[in-house]
Amino acid sequence: VGGHCGAGGGRAGLDTVGAGASDSAGQVSAAGPSGGIALKRAGRVGQAAVYGAGCFILDPSQNRPAVAACTTGTGEHIIRTDLARAAARHAQEHGTRGLEKFLAADFLGQLAGVPECIGGVMLAILDGDRIDCALAHTGPSMVAACMGPADPRPRILEAAQAEEAIGRAVAAAAAGLRAQR
Repeated sequence: VGGHCGAGGGRAGLDTVGAGASDSAGQVSAAGPSGGIALKRAGRVGQAAVYGAGCFILDPSQNRPAVAACTTGTGEHIIRTDLARAAARHAQEHGTRGLEKFLAADFLGQLAGVPECIGGVMLAILDGDRIDCALAHTGPSMVAACMGPADPRPRILEAAQAEEAIGRAVAAAAAGLRAQR
């Protein structure tokens, strides 16, 4: 699963590319960039460097699937809500069901009163012979590509919302693929 989120509210150059992957043994990984230093204050630490905020994985356990999560958006908001870890735990328990409600409650709800809460999460959930890919965000748009081992080309997920909803509402998309091991 690879994704791109236009979390910058339409401002050029403010977006993230993250990735989640699984191998034939069912192990998962996730990675996200630091975003570099452009437009950052000296000494600022973004979500990529904070455990559980920028990306997070959960190995399969007790009949629960493996999950890889990668986030994008305003690092300070993502760090405060521990977004990657919280989203991975939600996905391991519920799959992609309720992802929009989760992000509204767990991200926007925790940041009530904070203007323009921009954040998004991309998930890959590996459960036996199935891979579920999902994204949810509060920004203007988010796009992800997911691909199983038997797919000839990636499946594209995208979700966008109106200008007045940015930072106040959640948009989401999900798809299921077959995993051949």
